[in-house]
Amino acid sequence: MSGEFYGLLTALLWAVGIFPFAHSTKYFSANDINVLRLFIAVLMLSPFIPLHEGLSLTDLFTTVHLNQWLWLGLSGLVGLALGDYFSFSAFKHIGARNSSIFSTLAPGAALFFGFFVTNESLNFIGIFGILVTLLGLIFMSLQKKDHQEPINFIGITHAVGAAVCQGIGIVLAKKAYINEAISISPFHAAWIRITVALCALLFYYVLSMQIRPLLRNTFKRQQTKGWMFLLTGTLIGTVLGLAFAMQSVSKINSALAQTIFSLVPVLAIPLAYLFHRERITRNVLSSALVAVAGVIILIWREAVEQFMRSTASFLPY
Repeated sequence: MSGEFYGLLTALLWAVGIFPFAHSTKYFSANDINVLRLFIAVLMLSPFIPLHEGLSLTDLFTTVHLNQWLWLGLSGLVGLALGDYFSFSAFKHIGARNSSIFSTLAPGAALFFGFFVTNESLNFIGIFGILVTLLGLIFMSLQKKDHQEPINFIGITHAVGAAVCQGIGIVLAKKAYINEAISISPFHAAWIRITVALCALLFYYVLSMQIRPLLRNTFKRQQTKGWMFLLTGTLIGTVLGLAFAMQSVSKINSALAQTIFSLVPVLAIPLAYLFHRERITRNVLSSALVAVAGVIILIWREAVEQFMRSTASFLPY
Protein backbone atom coordinates (compact mmCIF):
# COMPACT_ATOMS: atom_id res chain seq x y z
CA MET A 1 0.00 0.00 0.00
CA SER A 2 1.10 3.58 -0.60
CA GLY A 3 2.68 5.90 1.91
CA GLU A 4 -0.25 8.28 1.50
CA PHE A 5 -2.63 5.52 2.64
CA TYR A 6 -0.55 4.85 5.75
CA GLY A 7 -0.39 8.59 6.38
CA LEU A 8 -4.18 8.86 6.33
CA LEU A 9 -4.43 5.78 8.57
CA THR A 10 -2.00 7.43 10.98
CA ALA A 11 -4.05 10.63 11.09
CA LEU A 12 -7.22 8.61 11.70
CA LEU A 13 -5.63 6.65 14.56
CA TRP A 14 -4.33 9.85 16.15
CA ALA A 15 -7.76 11.43 15.79
CA VAL A 16 -9.40 8.46 17.52
CA GLY A 17 -6.69 8.45 20.20
CA ILE A 18 -7.49 12.05 21.14
CA PHE A 19 -10.67 11.04 22.93
CA PRO A 20 -9.35 8.44 25.43
CA PHE A 21 -6.32 10.64 26.10
CA ALA A 22 -8.64 13.60 26.75
CA HIS A 23 -10.61 11.53 29.26
CA SER A 24 -7.40 10.35 30.94
CA THR A 25 -6.49 13.98 31.75
CA LYS A 26 -9.22 13.85 34.40
CA TYR A 27 -7.11 11.33 36.31
CA PHE A 28 -3.48 12.16 35.39
CA SER A 29 -1.56 15.35 34.69
CA ALA A 30 -0.56 16.06 31.08
CA ASN A 31 3.16 15.55 31.78
CA ASP A 32 2.49 12.27 33.59
CA ILE A 33 0.39 11.06 30.66
CA ASN A 34 3.27 11.79 28.31
CA VAL A 35 5.65 9.61 30.34
CA LEU A 36 3.15 6.86 31.12
CA ARG A 37 1.98 6.44 27.53
CA LEU A 38 5.57 5.97 26.34
CA PHE A 39 6.26 3.50 29.16
CA ILE A 40 3.13 1.51 28.33
CA ALA A 41 3.98 1.59 24.62
CA VAL A 42 7.43 0.10 25.33
CA LEU A 43 5.82 -2.66 27.41
CA MET A 44 3.39 -3.41 24.58
CA LEU A 45 5.92 -3.37 21.75
CA SER A 46 8.83 -5.16 23.47
CA PRO A 47 7.17 -8.61 23.45
CA PHE A 48 5.10 -7.99 20.29
CA ILE A 49 8.02 -7.25 17.94
CA PRO A 50 10.02 -10.43 18.75
CA LEU A 51 6.87 -12.58 18.42
CA HIS A 52 5.77 -10.87 15.20
CA GLU A 53 9.18 -10.79 13.53
CA GLY A 54 10.80 -13.89 15.01
CA LEU A 55 13.44 -11.97 16.96
CA SER A 56 14.88 -12.28 20.43
CA LEU A 57 14.83 -9.45 22.95
CA THR A 58 18.51 -8.76 22.30
CA ASP A 59 17.79 -8.58 18.57
CA LEU A 60 15.71 -5.47 19.27
CA PHE A 61 19.00 -3.70 19.97
CA THR A 62 21.49 -5.53 17.74
CA THR A 63 19.70 -6.05 14.41
CA VAL A 64 19.40 -2.33 13.72
CA HIS A 65 22.27 -0.42 12.14
CA LEU A 66 23.99 2.20 14.30
CA ASN A 67 22.95 4.98 11.89
CA GLN A 68 19.32 3.94 12.22
CA TRP A 69 19.60 4.01 16.02
CA LEU A 70 21.13 7.47 15.75
CA TRP A 71 18.51 9.03 13.47
CA LEU A 72 15.47 7.30 14.99
CA GLY A 73 16.76 8.07 18.48
CA LEU A 74 17.23 11.74 17.62
CA SER A 75 13.76 11.70 16.06
CA GLY A 76 12.32 10.38 19.32
CA LEU A 77 14.17 12.99 21.37
CA VAL A 78 13.13 15.89 19.17
CA GLY A 79 9.65 14.82 18.08
CA LEU A 80 8.30 12.89 21.08
CA ALA A 81 10.19 14.10 24.15
CA LEU A 82 10.89 17.77 23.35
CA GLY A 83 8.06 18.34 20.87
CA ASP A 84 5.35 16.89 23.13
CA TYR A 85 6.70 18.87 26.09
CA PHE A 86 6.34 22.07 24.07
CA SER A 87 2.85 21.00 22.98
CA PHE A 88 1.60 20.43 26.53
CA SER A 89 3.20 23.68 27.67
CA ALA A 90 1.58 25.60 24.80
CA PHE A 91 -1.84 24.15 25.68
CA LYS A 92 -1.35 25.41 29.22
CA HIS A 93 -0.18 28.94 28.31
CA ILE A 94 -2.23 29.91 25.24
CA GLY A 95 -4.99 27.30 24.95
CA ALA A 96 -5.81 24.59 22.42
CA ARG A 97 -7.23 26.98 19.81
CA ASN A 98 -4.16 29.19 19.55
CA SER A 99 -1.81 26.20 19.78
CA SER A 100 -3.54 24.47 16.88
CA ILE A 101 -2.99 27.54 14.70
CA PHE A 102 0.77 27.43 15.28
CA SER A 103 0.82 23.65 14.74
CA THR A 104 0.27 24.32 11.03
CA LEU A 105 3.96 25.28 10.87
CA ALA A 106 4.95 21.59 11.15
CA PRO A 107 4.65 20.70 7.42
CA GLY A 108 6.66 23.79 6.50
CA ALA A 109 9.35 22.81 9.01
CA ALA A 110 9.46 19.31 7.52
CA LEU A 111 9.74 20.76 4.00
CA PHE A 112 12.52 23.17 5.00
CA PHE A 113 14.67 20.74 7.02
CA GLY A 114 13.96 17.88 4.62
CA PHE A 115 15.58 19.89 1.84
CA PHE A 116 18.85 20.18 3.82
CA VAL A 117 18.89 16.87 5.76
CA THR A 118 17.45 14.35 3.29
CA ASN A 119 17.68 16.28 0.00
CA GLU A 120 13.90 16.08 -0.40
CA SER A 121 11.94 18.55 -2.46
CA LEU A 122 8.43 19.06 -3.81
CA ASN A 123 7.31 20.54 -7.08
CA PHE A 124 5.30 23.75 -7.22
CA ILE A 125 2.00 21.81 -7.22
CA GLY A 126 3.03 19.98 -4.03
CA ILE A 127 3.93 23.21 -2.24
CA PHE A 128 0.63 24.73 -3.38
CA GLY A 129 -1.18 21.70 -1.95
CA ILE A 130 0.55 22.18 1.41
CA LEU A 131 -0.44 25.86 1.47
CA VAL A 132 -4.07 25.02 0.67
CA THR A 133 -4.16 22.42 3.46
CA LEU A 134 -2.62 24.78 5.98
CA LEU A 135 -5.05 27.52 4.98
CA GLY A 136 -7.97 25.20 5.66
CA LEU A 137 -6.51 24.09 9.02
CA ILE A 138 -5.91 27.70 10.10
CA PHE A 139 -9.49 28.68 9.25
CA MET A 140 -10.73 25.63 11.14
CA SER A 141 -8.65 26.54 14.19
CA LEU A 142 -10.09 30.05 14.16
CA GLN A 143 -13.60 28.59 14.43
CA LYS A 144 -12.81 26.84 17.72
CA LYS A 145 -13.74 28.66 20.89
CA ASP A 146 -11.93 28.25 24.19
CA HIS A 147 -13.19 29.68 27.48
CA GLN A 148 -9.93 31.57 27.78
CA GLU A 149 -7.54 32.43 25.00
CA PRO A 150 -4.48 33.97 26.63
CA ILE A 151 -1.56 35.09 24.51
CA ASN A 152 1.93 35.32 25.96
CA PHE A 153 5.48 35.03 24.73
CA ILE A 154 6.20 31.67 26.39
CA GLY A 155 3.07 30.10 24.96
CA ILE A 156 3.78 31.35 21.45
CA THR A 157 7.43 30.25 21.47
CA HIS A 158 6.49 26.81 22.83
CA ALA A 159 3.71 26.39 20.25
CA VAL A 160 6.16 27.27 17.47
CA GLY A 161 8.75 24.99 19.09
CA ALA A 162 6.28 22.10 19.16
CA ALA A 163 5.49 22.49 15.45
CA VAL A 164 9.15 22.79 14.47
CA CYS A 165 10.09 19.76 16.59
CA GLN A 166 7.34 17.69 14.99
CA GLY A 167 8.53 18.61 11.52
CA ILE A 168 12.20 17.96 12.33
CA GLY A 169 11.30 14.70 14.08
CA ILE A 170 9.68 13.37 10.91
CA VAL A 171 12.69 14.38 8.80
CA LEU A 172 15.12 12.68 11.20
CA ALA A 173 13.01 9.51 11.09
CA LYS A 174 13.07 9.65 7.29
CA LYS A 175 16.88 9.87 7.40
CA ALA A 176 16.98 6.40 9.02
CA TYR A 177 15.50 4.89 5.85
CA ILE A 178 17.83 6.52 3.33
CA ASN A 179 20.73 4.48 1.89
CA GLU A 180 20.36 1.76 4.53
CA ALA A 181 20.86 -1.86 3.50
CA ILE A 182 19.19 -3.12 6.68
CA SER A 183 15.41 -2.86 6.53
CA ILE A 184 13.56 -2.03 9.73
CA SER A 185 9.90 -2.70 10.38
CA PRO A 186 7.59 0.21 11.29
CA PHE A 187 6.89 -1.27 14.74
CA HIS A 188 10.62 -1.65 15.40
CA ALA A 189 11.28 1.92 14.26
CA ALA A 190 8.47 3.20 16.49
CA TRP A 191 9.89 1.18 19.42
CA ILE A 192 13.31 2.84 19.03
CA ARG A 193 11.81 6.35 18.91
CA ILE A 194 9.61 5.66 21.92
CA THR A 195 12.37 3.99 23.97
CA VAL A 196 14.85 6.83 23.48
CA ALA A 197 12.19 9.46 24.22
CA LEU A 198 11.13 7.59 27.38
CA CYS A 199 14.72 7.33 28.63
CA ALA A 200 15.20 11.07 28.10
CA LEU A 201 11.99 11.94 29.96
CA LEU A 202 12.79 9.59 32.86
CA PHE A 203 16.25 11.14 33.12
CA TYR A 204 14.61 14.57 33.34
CA TYR A 205 12.16 13.33 35.97
CA VAL A 206 15.03 11.97 38.06
CA LEU A 207 16.99 15.24 37.84
CA SER A 208 13.91 17.30 38.72
CA MET A 209 12.94 14.86 41.50
CA GLN A 210 9.50 14.17 40.01
CA ILE A 211 9.71 10.36 40.02
CA ARG A 212 8.21 9.95 43.49
CA PRO A 213 5.17 12.20 42.79
CA LEU A 214 4.71 10.38 39.46
CA LEU A 215 4.61 6.98 41.17
CA ARG A 216 2.38 8.26 43.98
CA ASN A 217 -0.19 9.72 41.57
CA THR A 218 -0.02 6.76 39.20
CA PHE A 219 -0.97 4.00 41.61
CA LYS A 220 -3.90 5.56 43.41
CA ARG A 221 -6.81 3.15 43.79
CA GLN A 222 -9.28 5.50 42.11
CA GLN A 223 -7.15 5.56 38.95
CA THR A 224 -8.60 2.32 37.52
CA LYS A 225 -10.89 4.10 35.07
CA GLY A 226 -8.10 6.50 34.13
CA TRP A 227 -5.84 3.56 33.34
CA MET A 228 -8.46 2.14 30.96
CA PHE A 229 -8.54 5.39 29.01
CA LEU A 230 -4.74 5.68 29.07
CA LEU A 231 -4.23 2.10 27.85
CA THR A 232 -6.75 2.58 25.04
CA GLY A 233 -5.22 5.87 23.92
CA THR A 234 -1.71 4.43 24.04
CA LEU A 235 -2.60 1.38 21.96
CA ILE A 236 -4.45 3.37 19.30
CA GLY A 237 -2.58 6.67 19.19
CA THR A 238 0.95 5.84 20.31
CA VAL A 239 1.65 2.21 19.38
CA LEU A 240 -0.38 1.83 16.18
CA GLY A 241 -0.28 5.52 15.25
CA LEU A 242 3.50 5.87 15.48
CA ALA A 243 4.09 2.54 13.74
CA PHE A 244 1.98 3.49 10.73
CA ALA A 245 3.57 6.94 10.77
CA MET A 246 6.95 5.26 10.32
CA GLN A 247 5.53 3.13 7.51
CA SER A 248 4.31 6.30 5.80
CA VAL A 249 7.61 8.16 6.28
CA SER A 250 9.57 5.22 4.84
CA LYS A 251 7.64 5.49 1.57
CA ILE A 252 6.97 9.19 0.88
CA ASN A 253 8.38 12.69 1.26
CA SER A 254 8.64 13.98 4.86
CA ALA A 255 6.68 17.17 4.17
CA LEU A 256 3.94 15.21 2.39
CA ALA A 257 3.69 12.79 5.33
CA GLN A 258 3.59 15.62 7.89
CA THR A 259 0.88 17.43 5.92
CA ILE A 260 -1.30 14.32 5.87
CA PHE A 261 -0.67 13.83 9.61
CA SER A 262 -1.94 17.39 10.10
CA LEU A 263 -5.42 16.26 9.05
CA VAL A 264 -6.01 14.97 12.60
CA PRO A 265 -8.36 17.86 13.54
CA VAL A 266 -10.29 17.35 10.29
CA LEU A 267 -10.81 13.64 10.97
CA ALA A 268 -11.70 14.41 14.58
CA ILE A 269 -14.77 16.44 13.49
CA PRO A 270 -17.05 13.49 12.59
CA LEU A 271 -15.70 11.53 15.56
CA ALA A 272 -16.55 14.38 17.94
CA TYR A 273 -20.06 14.45 16.51
CA LEU A 274 -20.37 10.67 16.81
CA PHE A 275 -19.07 10.43 20.40
CA HIS A 276 -20.10 13.77 21.90
CA ARG A 277 -22.73 15.13 19.49
CA GLU A 278 -20.63 18.25 18.95
CA ARG A 279 -22.26 20.57 16.43
CA ILE A 280 -20.56 20.86 13.04
CA THR A 281 -20.88 24.40 11.73
CA ARG A 282 -20.83 25.42 8.10
CA ASN A 283 -17.54 27.30 8.55
CA VAL A 284 -15.83 24.30 10.16
CA LEU A 285 -17.09 21.98 7.42
CA SER A 286 -15.97 24.30 4.63
CA SER A 287 -12.54 24.70 6.25
CA ALA A 288 -12.22 20.91 6.52
CA LEU A 289 -13.07 20.52 2.83
CA VAL A 290 -10.38 23.07 1.91
CA ALA A 291 -7.80 21.15 3.98
CA VAL A 292 -8.78 17.85 2.37
CA ALA A 293 -8.63 19.44 -1.09
CA GLY A 294 -5.09 20.56 -0.36
CA VAL A 295 -4.05 17.03 0.55
CA ILE A 296 -5.66 15.68 -2.62
CA ILE A 297 -3.66 18.20 -4.65
CA LEU A 298 -0.52 17.21 -2.75
CA ILE A 299 -1.05 13.49 -3.33
CA TRP A 300 -1.78 13.98 -7.04
CA ARG A 301 0.91 16.63 -7.50
CA GLU A 302 2.92 14.71 -10.12
CA ALA A 303 -0.14 13.80 -12.17
CA VAL A 304 -1.34 17.42 -12.05
CA GLU A 305 2.08 18.69 -13.14
CA GLN A 306 2.22 16.17 -15.98
CA PHE A 307 -1.28 17.16 -17.10
CA MET A 308 -0.33 20.86 -17.06
CA ARG A 309 2.79 20.16 -19.12
CA SER A 310 0.88 18.08 -21.67
CA THR A 311 -1.79 20.76 -21.91
CA ALA A 312 0.82 23.50 -22.34
CA SER A 313 2.40 21.60 -25.22
CA PHE A 314 -0.80 22.00 -27.25
CA LEU A 315 -1.17 25.70 -26.63
CA PRO A 316 -0.16 28.04 -29.47
CA TYR A 317 2.85 30.27 -28.85
